Amino acid sequence: MSYSNLHDELELSKVLDKFLLCEKRQIATFTNFYSPNNWANFISQIKPTKATKIVAFGGNEETERKIIGFFPAFGNDFDNPQAIAELFPIKILQIKHNSKFNKPPRHQDYLGAIIGLGLERTKIGDILTGADYAEIFAYSDISDYICTQLNKVGNTTVTAKISQTATLIKATEKILQVNVASMRLDVVLSAIFKLSRKEVSALILAEKAFVNWIPCKSQTKTVNIGDILTLRGYGRAKIGDILGTTKKDRLRLEVEM
Repeated sequence: MSYSNLHDELELSKVLDKFLLCEKRQIATFTNFYSPNNWANFISQIKPTKATKIVAFGGNEETERKIIGFFPAFGNDFDNPQAIAELFPIKILQIKHNSKFNKPPRHQDYLGAIIGLGLERTKIGDILTGADYAEIFAYSDISDYICTQLNKVGNTTVTAKISQTATLIKATEKILQVNVASMRLDVVLSAIFKLSRKEVSALILAEKAFVNWIPCKSQTKTVNIGDILTLRGYGRAKIGDILGTTKKDRLRLEVEM
């Protein structure tokens, strides 16, 4: 067994322990932050029950790294995004620097500085960078520590504080339009990544295609607006909208890359 598979199995066992604790004691429990493929995979391997609600959340609807939360099924409004946000032990940290004298630190600079404080990556969610500041989603129990101890990122002096709302959004590299005969997974992936259907089919069968972070081996699966498609080795795309049809009755899709 590879180190990667062993690590995933150990993490899955921790996630299952959190789930069982919630089931037994009917209290909210939370995992570490996980990358998209991990939290989606872990959730897919848990058999839900009527007594427990499973929610993945990373600070807002746009975040990729998320905490899995297990909650008693009754007593919370799980359809309300604001109510869900208040359930999770996540704070938004705003890290400011003086852009007049320094180049803006990069994502890896912020991550390195925080880990340099002796903190684990699993306690940190998404890191969004802007021209004058960055926003970091972090576990509540380490947020004050970061605010008091983080004063430099690379060679740049910074100040950190807890913010009530996130103002930065994850940058979209480009938006494109593709024409497809149907919303089948193999058809859509072929159009987005400019591969033949035969090439895409082989990649899907090799478990290198993901729909909303979950591996998919079905070439005929129907994808929908809002779905995030990943083709390992080629990239990731989000289905934005169906803009209409062409003269040949092909669908015109808006895709965010």
